[in-house]
Formats: sequence, C-alpha cells, structure tokens
Amino acid sequence: MINKKESFKFINEYPDLCSYTELKDFTQSDIHSIFDKWTSFYKAQSDAINTYYETLSNQYLPPSSQIRNYISFIDSVTKSMKGKNAIIHKESRRYKWAQMILEKTVSCLSKSEQKQLEQALLYSKGTQLKPRFEKLIEEVKDLLPNSVNSDFIEKIINTRNVITHPNTNEDYILNNNEYEDAIYKLTQIIRSFLLRRIGVNNSEIKKIIAF
Repeated sequence: MINKKESFKFINEYPDLCSYTELKDFTQSDIHSIFDKWTSFYKAQSDAINTYYETLSNQYLPPSSQIRNYISFIDSVTKSMKGKNAIIHKESRRYKWAQMILEKTVSCLSKSEQKQLEQALLYSKGTQLKPRFEKLIEEVKDLLPNSVNSDFIEKIINTRNVITHPNTNEDYILNNNEYEDAIYKLTQIIRSFLLRRIGVNNSEIKKIIAF
C-alpha cells in the first residue's frame, strides 16, 4: 500500500530485483491468508510500517536517522506487548548510577527498605522498550543469529536515545563504525517479524532473510 504522505523525495531504485520464493511455494489458501493478515496488520500499524519502508527506500537518509526510525518502528509495534521485569544492563550508566546510590544508602536503610530501593533502581518494567524489544525478538529468535542478544538490544536502544537526545549521558552505545552492521540487523529483524506476523512459513522466511 502506498503511503500518501510522500515525506521524502529521493528513493532507491531496484532494477535487478530477484524473487526469493516462487508461486508454487504457496497454496491459494496461503496467499489469501497472508494478504488478509497483511491488510489487517497494515491498518493497525500503518504509521510504523510507512516509517519502515520510507527509511528503507530513502537513499539520502543518514545512518543515525535510520537507526532512530527502525527503533521507532519497534517501539510502535510492541506497544501492546509486555516483556519480563529484569535487571538493567550492568554496562549501562543507569546501572552504575543505581549502584552508587545503593552504596551510599546501605548504612541508613533497613534490609527490606534496601531491597525495595534495589527493585526500584535496578529493575526495568516489562512495559519499557527494552523488555518489549526482547519480547519481539523471542517471536523470531529461531530466524536470527546469536549476535542479536541482550547486549545488542541494550546498545541499539541507548544509541537511539543518544541520537534523539544528544545530551544523554550514556557510554554503552554503538561506535559509528558499527552502525552499518546494526542497521542491517534491524532491517532483518523487522522483516522477520513482519513475515512471521502475516503467516509466512519458516522455510520461506529463511529464503528471504539472510545473515
């Protein structure tokens, strides 16, 4: 479906497109089901999907903007998901700050109060972006390499935050020379998720998605 917003002028052209699958790979019932699910999903997530395809096609968009937009897609499509409450990443600045606070308060709080403070400072809620991103990854982990893990998710989210808010004080982020590989992984994660959501079989997804 064409996005009528036309928010960019320059798009990549693909003169040598090849098909990864053939018509015989799908039954008539498969095709009807896939198109029905795609139509329903597009209606529910049109803004996120438009952002993804605009970003994918715009040849003049810098890597930082691509990362920001792909994470925005993931943020949007996982709004209804809830991940696990889990301890924050030990390399993040938030973890180091929380540990400093806990060390300073250990002498003036009871054990139960210390435990409550630890839960508040060191654990992320399942509704936050990282647990939701991890929930999405769970859906397609059989299609992804081992390098798409908690460390990757933490770094890519922190990087998006620094890109969006330049004054963010965070050290555990991607280096500029890691952007290209991260962007490729994000596009393949999103493609895997979209194909899985509309009911394409694993064998066909693996013909399309390559790492």
